Amino acid sequence: MLKGKTALVTGSTSGIGLGIAQALARQGANVVLNGFGDVEGPKQAVAALGVEVTHHGADMSKPTEIADMMAFAAGQFGGKGVDILVNNAGIQHVSPVQDFPADKWDAIIAINLSSAFHTTRLALPFMLAANWGRVINIASTHGLVASAGKSAYVAAKHGIIGLTKSAALETATTGVTINAICPGWVLTPLVQKQIDDRASRENISVDQAKKDLLGEKQPSLQFTTPEQLGELAVFLSSPAADNVRGVAWQVDGGWTAQGPPATEAGRRRATIGSFRHLRVCTAYVDVNVNVKRLWRIFPRQESSACGFQATSLSSPAARRDSARARPAHWPPRVGVWSWPMFRMREGHRSPTRSAASSCTAT
Repeated sequence: MLKGKTALVTGSTSGIGLGIAQALARQGANVVLNGFGDVEGPKQAVAALGVEVTHHGADMSKPTEIADMMAFAAGQFGGKGVDILVNNAGIQHVSPVQDFPADKWDAIIAINLSSAFHTTRLALPFMLAANWGRVINIASTHGLVASAGKSAYVAAKHGIIGLTKSAALETATTGVTINAICPGWVLTPLVQKQIDDRASRENISVDQAKKDLLGEKQPSLQFTTPEQLGELAVFLSSPAADNVRGVAWQVDGGWTAQGPPATEAGRRRATIGSFRHLRVCTAYVDVNVNVKRLWRIFPRQESSACGFQATSLSSPAARRDSARARPAHWPPRVGVWSWPMFRMREGHRSPTRSAASSCTAT
């Protein structure tokens, strides 16, 4: 299907990148590898699939070396340019923001995000001239959601998805498609290091650390494999994906399908939290919510839409005044009830239902 095409895969001497390079090679694409470490092993693994393969060791944090790599790749295998570009290079560092080393931040943004911009801008002229090309950016579930301690990685992966969408719109009427793949946990050297660090930190076995890692995020309790991601890259390079543009395709075992924890305490916090951010005239409260807490959380606020000023009932005087007006069975035990969360200043009429409905959220 891809016979005669040239594919450049960054960060492809191991893990996800190597899996994608092999999948494209099985379809006949000649491959330019990029990355550090062992080079001959990956080259032999790809060449064994019956295609031509070469390697360029550009440092993906350096735009000048990226430009050299792109020129090198464009001149390989007949010199027709890069047909398929897979931006996979990435590094990781875990630390709270206040302790995050500035040099680590700069390196992660440069390699995980800026390098994809540089390769894409240099590959697009060839692709547009041929009216065919594929750019596949390897993002992450962390391009859609976040985890604590990974601010630079999360920022970079969110940026990759933004770059993907914007560039896809710019090429929407051409034969060039630009998409992103968002893997969940994949057992790569990067993830293995996190597992080893966790096992050491929590004094547990590596196997238990793997189970805990998957159990926290990935409902399938299975790692996504480089082979699965490679097959998705093949699909995105096929005619079947000619009209797939600007997508962020999750392969995460259900990670991003999950909502917030459905605990009773969580529901109560969510309910009360939602009232904090609403300018309301009347609050309708389910009896399961702690009513007395609601009296304490509404701040003093004004609402011109309702034509009155709302005053907090959290002061002792306000509570005494309101207590005189409460029925003997306060707070109510059954049913659904409503209670005005304000006291009217003298001279103002009670708002009508239509006035109440005009209050807006903030």
